[in-house]
Amino acid sequence: MDIQKNSTAPLKSESPIRVKRDFVGRAHFRTLNAAPASAARFQSYQTKLLNGSLIFNTPSSRFAASLIAFDGISTMRDLTESLQNADNLYLWHENIYLEFKGVDGRIDRRLLSYFTKRAWCTPFHLPLNVSDTIEKLEDALKCLYSSEAPSAIDQLFADAQAYLLIHLLGPLFAHCTNMIPLAAIPRSALARQESKKSLATFNDDQKNHVGFAHALDGYFFPSGRDQNSILVDQIVVTCRCKNSVSDDLDKFRMLKECLALSTRSAEAGQTSCLILAWVIDLIESGTLTKTNISPATIHKYVSSIASKLFQNFKNIDVEEIDSDEFSHLYSEIIFSSSPGSQQTAAAALSSWHNFLRTWFAVSPIVKTLYDGIEQSSPRANVLWQHEVDLITSSIDMASGDERLLNQISVSHAIASNIRIRISELLKLRVQNIRIGDSGVEIEISPLRRDGKLKSSSSRRVILIEQGNAANKISDWVTKRKFEGALSQDLLFGDPYKPNSGYKLGQLVITLNQLLKSATGDTTVSFHTYSHTWISNEIRSAMLSSSTVDINPLDLIAADAGHASSQTTLVNYFHHFEEPLRHFLDDAIKRIHFTGAIVSQNSDLSADAFRQRCFRNKQNLSKQQFGWQAIQNHQYSVLAPTAYANFSLRSLDFLPVTLSSKSLKFQDVLHMLSDLTDGNSTAVVSCKCDHSEGVVLAVASFACSLLEQLGLLEKSVHQRTPVSAVGDFQIIFSRSNSTAIKFDRVKQKKLSSLYAWLSGSLEPNIIEAGTMSWSSCFRNGYISMEKPNKAVGLITFLYHALIPINHIYICTSFSLSNSDPKVRLLHSQMISAFRSSYPSPPFFDTKTPRRGRAKSYLVLSSTEPELGDSLESAAVSMGGFNALLFAAYIFRQLQLNIGDIANA
Repeated sequence: MDIQKNSTAPLKSESPIRVKRDFVGRAHFRTLNAAPASAARFQSYQTKLLNGSLIFNTPSSRFAASLIAFDGISTMRDLTESLQNADNLYLWHENIYLEFKGVDGRIDRRLLSYFTKRAWCTPFHLPLNVSDTIEKLEDALKCLYSSEAPSAIDQLFADAQAYLLIHLLGPLFAHCTNMIPLAAIPRSALARQESKKSLATFNDDQKNHVGFAHALDGYFFPSGRDQNSILVDQIVVTCRCKNSVSDDLDKFRMLKECLALSTRSAEAGQTSCLILAWVIDLIESGTLTKTNISPATIHKYVSSIASKLFQNFKNIDVEEIDSDEFSHLYSEIIFSSSPGSQQTAAAALSSWHNFLRTWFAVSPIVKTLYDGIEQSSPRANVLWQHEVDLITSSIDMASGDERLLNQISVSHAIASNIRIRISELLKLRVQNIRIGDSGVEIEISPLRRDGKLKSSSSRRVILIEQGNAANKISDWVTKRKFEGALSQDLLFGDPYKPNSGYKLGQLVITLNQLLKSATGDTTVSFHTYSHTWISNEIRSAMLSSSTVDINPLDLIAADAGHASSQTTLVNYFHHFEEPLRHFLDDAIKRIHFTGAIVSQNSDLSADAFRQRCFRNKQNLSKQQFGWQAIQNHQYSVLAPTAYANFSLRSLDFLPVTLSSKSLKFQDVLHMLSDLTDGNSTAVVSCKCDHSEGVVLAVASFACSLLEQLGLLEKSVHQRTPVSAVGDFQIIFSRSNSTAIKFDRVKQKKLSSLYAWLSGSLEPNIIEAGTMSWSSCFRNGYISMEKPNKAVGLITFLYHALIPINHIYICTSFSLSNSDPKVRLLHSQMISAFRSSYPSPPFFDTKTPRRGRAKSYLVLSSTEPELGDSLESAAVSMGGFNALLFAAYIFRQLQLNIGDIANA
């Protein structure tokens, strides 16, 4: 990070410290010749403050002096802010904390020293008069410096910075001097940890997330490209206000129509899907500052930037853009707007970027988008272990779509143990997971088809040591391999669509909902996992002594996928108060604790201290004994707890509301296709996430239908479900089995039929159509010799949107034949079609052939010219018969679902 951009309070020119940056942007601080003398002056100041030789006119000025001496306050800005917030001290785990607003709107916090607590206990009026306190402090400090110095406080700050540079780690020093500020977590997060409760202000009612999930699916794995803005234009039209209805009804209409657009969003392209997801979220959740916004605001935001977002972000991965690129793109959008609408465009872009930060790991904006629009403060939040455990147990106890629940459980296990971005998680392949004796290695290295990583440093390998998380990941990989997944298939892939994930949008939504429910904090999202892991790792590294030559912070940055540890620290490290207190206390312990200092700061007199040092049997040095004596003399500070004034609630269980995976037409089709490929019932059951009992029932119904169609001889003895599987697979293993071909169900001419069967809510039409089809089936042909039997099938074709110009009747007689029987048959066939279609089908004359019906129905993939005969390649009915075969069994399963469940 460029220091100059974040240096709101640079070091004074007279400071004996200089700053240099290396090629990756890390800050390196160096001392000048005057630094040792400056640090010694500050130690002398600490000693005089402790032994009482500094005289303060007011208790508040002594408190201010103690903040500088013992709590790392080394700039006028921080001193002013801390004094202004001095009346808001609070207790957290029996320690006193002072919280104030830091640079860039960040939260800064200090764990107060024993000496500052003692100064606080001297009564003075609250709130403090800051200017008067600083003036009195200046008077008290004049005895330390030459009268020629323009400001004693400024000289003290320069000395404090030299002192802190010697005793603090570089990141902590940079924070205390406001050069590279860190962000503390909000007090509400401390309240959650100490109370072991969640915030009660979050409303965890489930919203209509189905359409939002479709839009996210289209973003993560789009099936189309951003070639045109048709979907975005439709979104803009949808979000126009209707003044004739109330605001609530108008918002409901907008949401309903946007959700309808989401069903085909994936075909529109990645950027279009992302814009649709933002609009759905905007309608449902509002903005960061106002959750319930009016339809007029939605219309202004969408109409002002939606089309411009598409033009500026198409073919760009938003997760690869840095802050400067975002700012540049946003500036172009704002200034391309008319002067009267620029502020609206900036507000809309602020909402858009807040959406991106909530759902994806995008870079924050460090510049104000427009005058009058307040810059949002950096997000700093973490998860506590009890919240992680609560989410884990809730997922384990949840019911519903078993496959989706397993994916959510594995995702939670990975994200809570390593630093991983959501895009990196969802693009993991089976080959990226390596299981060994020490645990599970996860390689962040996507294939070229998955797009680029955020940076070259994002490519890494991270180990999850043996434990529950490693076991869950290992079990899931075993399941994926058992169901036939190849090494290059997605870890969370659809078993029937190797290049697509299985309900990834719903996975992301559910995880985010669980995080918000467990914490009660609306700002918590998947990205909070990263903040948690990095904060914990850096705190542990700072508090432990390292013997390795490599900086442990650089190792953590490498595991986090950052090129520089400075990025890791500035944006992700939030637990700095304890390490800062640790190093400040280590420095304080080096002060020579004389009898006067101990007597001034404890209940021991100077003589008593010397006598006890002489008699102590703990083999402590005089320094250690003095520090211990001071620490044992505790002051009772009257301050509220961290969770005071927060509305909290206990949570023992989080309801995970996932709908159970009901049996669908595609499931039956996939089971039949898998069985014809020779897979065992165990493998088929694993792939479709239905019990083996359902698979056996499918095989039994399939054999009964094959008998009815004349493709399987009737069994003398009653066929068991297990033997039905064997008989079914034998039939379809024969090379001449061309009547029913499951590998042809995705033919283009069958696309509307497949789509209608997959989403049809008209079971009666399906039942009538499949029964009609089975009665007309003859040796692989659909006979039209008895047209009255085909009426149900014709109605079925009409509702499935099969066009009449692709339906043909092949006959072995000429239409000009004068035979009354032939003319009657022809008339009956036309009447059968007239009951559903406005016009009759085409007729094509075929040469009679043994085993083939004299009149039969076919679907053509082409519309031949007049007089041309249909070619066999264009009229193959193997895929059509397979769809009707599966639809017949699906309907029978629906009618007998109770018996199957009991079995």
